[in-house]
Amino acid sequence: MRKMTIVMVLVSCVAALASCASPPRQELADAEQALHAAKMAGAEMFAKEAHQTASEALQAAKDEVSGQNDKSRLRRNYDKAKELAIMAKAKAEAATEEARAKGKVEAEAAQIKAQLAIDDTKAAMAMAPKGLKNAAYLEAREQALATAAEELKKAQAAFAGGNHADAVKGFNAIITGMKKARVEVGLTSQGFLVDVERKRSVQYQVFYLTTSGVRSENKTLTAGSGMTLLVLNFHGDEREVPEGQFWLGDSSGKRYMHQTIINTDGGRQAVYEVPVAATGLSWHDGSQIYELVPVRDSTPQSSPPA
Repeated sequence: MRKMTIVMVLVSCVAALASCASPPRQELADAEQALHAAKMAGAEMFAKEAHQTASEALQAAKDEVSGQNDKSRLRRNYDKAKELAIMAKAKAEAATEEARAKGKVEAEAAQIKAQLAIDDTKAAMAMAPKGLKNAAYLEAREQALATAAEELKKAQAAFAGGNHADAVKGFNAIITGMKKARVEVGLTSQGFLVDVERKRSVQYQVFYLTTSGVRSENKTLTAGSGMTLLVLNFHGDEREVPEGQFWLGDSSGKRYMHQTIINTDGGRQAVYEVPVAATGLSWHDGSQIYELVPVRDSTPQSSPPA
């Protein structure tokens, strides 16, 4: 009887040692699966810190297993590795929940902004001056709106399926695409950029309110020696842009900040004085950059070549 008891005790000890000396394969697999689920839920985008913490916990569990594997069989103990793997799984599940909650909110907000971008661009394009509505303009307009409509369907499908990360990316792509479309058809913060001219001089009127009524004065802008006036002609409504946000640039990187705004029938002109030899001209309207090509030369024949 005594021998049997000793044998049973030995068997129990061996079993206990075996359980401690075996890597927590199931716990590691569960943690890996939970971390993958977090990634699929968009944790890398919406719950970065929580996802990073879970990833580090899983790596710590793997490092602990590697450390125990380097020991002799009798000295191995994977209890800590098991605890770390269980912890990593819990952290990954928490990251999943956080990502789902935040992702839904961000996707909803992005969807609203994307729809507004489409509606605003569509309405603004419809107000383009008749002279600008040529075949190329109409084709670019329809293509941009058709692409946005298709991308909107895909993003909405991703949102409905719970894939908030792809939904947000899709909605943001629409917003970016609408901005690009506005640039391509010349829609700026100052209205439609109808054309650009080089001139030697520009005449305009200035109106004053006096005690005896409104008075006007004719003025002339004239380019200096070696300079030319670059006149940007806009049509349509403008939106308010903070002062100092407009500038003209050339290929050398120089910026021309001074401009003269002249109100015209249905729009306005922005006049800049630049060197005759300036090339690679572009204009910044406060949010986007517009390449000024082509530029119509309206200078007299006797003027220096542009």
